[in-house]
Amino acid sequence: MCSAPKVDTTPAPTVRRIAAPENDAVQRESELESSIRRRRSGVAADILTTPLGIVT
Repeated sequence: MCSAPKVDTTPAPTVRRIAAPENDAVQRESELESSIRRRRSGVAADILTTPLGIVT
């Protein structure tokens, strides 16, 4: 005879909820990231467009 598979009847672990950051904090982080991105792109454009290449 074939026996039925055993089913675990223990309750599933509860999922912890993490609070979302405040909107002000998210806005500041977004502005910081975009300013860093603009600075990096500006520096890369300066290096790539100067006749001498990388100048220190």
